[in-house]
Amino acid sequence: MKKILLSIILTAFAAGMNAETLADFQRGIGSFEVYGTTTNDFVKINSNTTSVAGVKFANSFSIENKLSANYAAVTCDGGFKAGDVLTVAGAFNNSDETKTAAVSFFTKDGEGYNVFFSTEPFINGRTVEADPTEETFTLTEDLDTIFFGRNGNTATFVTTLKVVRGEETPDNPGPDDPDTSDALADYQGGVLAGVFTASGTCSMDESVKIHNDTDAVKGIKFANSYKKDNALSDNYVTVTCEGGFLQGDIVKISCVYNNKDEKETKMHVFTVDEDKNIRVLYETALCINGKTTPDSPAVEQFELDGDYETLYLGRQGSTGTFVLTFTVTRPSEEDGLPGDVNDDEKVDISDVVAIINQMAGAATWEKADVNGDGKVDISDVVAVINLMAGTQSASE
Repeated sequence: MKKILLSIILTAFAAGMNAETLADFQRGIGSFEVYGTTTNDFVKINSNTTSVAGVKFANSFSIENKLSANYAAVTCDGGFKAGDVLTVAGAFNNSDETKTAAVSFFTKDGEGYNVFFSTEPFINGRTVEADPTEETFTLTEDLDTIFFGRNGNTATFVTTLKVVRGEETPDNPGPDDPDTSDALADYQGGVLAGVFTASGTCSMDESVKIHNDTDAVKGIKFANSYKKDNALSDNYVTVTCEGGFLQGDIVKISCVYNNKDEKETKMHVFTVDEDKNIRVLYETALCINGKTTPDSPAVEQFELDGDYETLYLGRQGSTGTFVLTFTVTRPSEEDGLPGDVNDDEKVDISDVVAIINQMAGAATWEKADVNGDGKVDISDVVAVINLMAGTQSASE
């Protein structure tokens, strides 16, 4: 059985609430796994909306009353308990209105399964203007894993799935959105925030040596190009977060490849419109060769030029490429003026001197790492000079 593991783990949000969200697909809480022909994809949930992320079931979870390979699973730390409340909603997208789509939730034992809840038929997003109806049910037993799969006759999307322990009311809601100081999306050896969805030949949490002197680390692997004949292929990773990404958000990325031959490869951060037209937001420098180059990959960063619901990552080059870190943060007003190392509310030669003094060990400034690559060196001096000259933005 081919198993595609898409682990989605989000750092803890608010504490001290009676209602604890154990799993939430849209927020990236919990761990979701897809099997067989089940994938993570996008669908229009009604005729008036743009596409949203969902778990796509291309085939039924059972064949002749035996469990097939086509289903999904959700887990959380500590497992689920009797009394936990599960909320689900979904849609399908088919021009044939005789089709139906729904999902069933079940436990499994080998090739056997036991359904404990089935939804009402989902809406047809191609023809219906309403959003999907959310249904809820309460678990009656403790479960380590909740399995769910399609029980209709067309491709089916689960767009909402969350499990809450305790009562969730308007006075006691689920987790708040991240504060502006938190990462909106963060991948560093595993998904720490946001929802990262791999498609095609891309895969999450693959091992790679970033250079000869280190142990292997985790990365997102891009085995093939995201473009073929300048058209979008299936080989890319999508990144989403609650509320989307906004103009001015800071994106940081580092990448590497590991090939005995010297190849030219780089990564693109891009967007896709409804007609699948690609617009590249950022192209990295050539990735280092982790098999031959004794340097850690450089962290590059850029500033988003608009608002985006989804960011896309794809390989541009001729060999397997790994993204080791990908972070999106939203600057807060407290961050002050970029490049103002000494906090005098202007960017000038005194900030260059402050960085040089820190490099020499004569001073320490909290904002000396101007380019955000994790170290203070001559590149930060160059960044300040470029900011003074107006030749780059705050995040370049």
